[in-house]
Amino acid sequence: MQVRDRRARVLVLSLALVAATALVAGCGGDDDDDSSEPSSVAIEATGSKGATELTAPAEAEAGPAEITLTNSTDSDQDGQLVFVAEGEDHPDEEVIAELGKAIKGQPVADWFQAMGGPPTTAKGETSTVTQELEAGSYYVIPSGDEPPEPPLTKMTVTGESDAELPDADGTVSAVEYSFTGEGLKAGDQKLLLENKGGTWHHFLASKLKPDATIEDAKAFLESEGEGGGPPPFAGEENGVESTVLDGGKSQLVDVTLEPGKYAFFCFIADKQEGGPPHVVKGMVSEVEVTE
Repeated sequence: MQVRDRRARVLVLSLALVAATALVAGCGGDDDDDSSEPSSVAIEATGSKGATELTAPAEAEAGPAEITLTNSTDSDQDGQLVFVAEGEDHPDEEVIAELGKAIKGQPVADWFQAMGGPPTTAKGETSTVTQELEAGSYYVIPSGDEPPEPPLTKMTVTGESDAELPDADGTVSAVEYSFTGEGLKAGDQKLLLENKGGTWHHFLASKLKPDATIEDAKAFLESEGEGGGPPPFAGEENGVESTVLDGGKSQLVDVTLEPGKYAFFCFIADKQEGGPPHVVKGMVSEVEVTE
């Protein structure tokens, strides 16, 4: 459930899902205070590539949470969360089996939900997202090209909350198969990524070179760089990257953007039907960032 680069990494990471790292819940606010700040949630990954160790609490409270991933491994890690709704019980083997289907671009069961989490984080770095934690079970799975072996790290979220996510400076929305943006301006900002579609998506974006068009980006991405011409992207410093969000889910991310035109795209295959990645279905859209 992981994303691909800008430039080189666009082709190295994903035509499929590669899932997550670790979730550690922190303090929660007053359940009766709908205006309280999001709780703090800490994620830490330790160990090495292929032998990642994850830490997670047994329980956490529902509601908005700032989720921070600290990557103490020797390789990139993300914080993708896999969610099973409250009242459903699926053993580790079933969760792992569905993850394997997702990685291969095959249809995945409805109960297996991608619930976001922090994006790919370089070794020694941290990243933070803000999103809602719903009541149910969160399975925490180390990043990798193959499903992990059981047992999985599991956290149970309980309770209810009417609190809402903090306000965003701009919004990017995904549907089948396009993106739209609103209010994106140059500089540091909180960006709301919302999946309004019926299948899961992730959000990848790279700034286009001044002489490049969105058609150039489509040709490059659809061909995976083979026959699509040179990379039309200006670099990865001012991009956007998210983990995978099921339909109806959203998260806030902190980004720094330059003014100009950006290509937003998605490499995930349909959850219900599987098949080719969404870029092949035309999910490459131009979004403008203003001064």
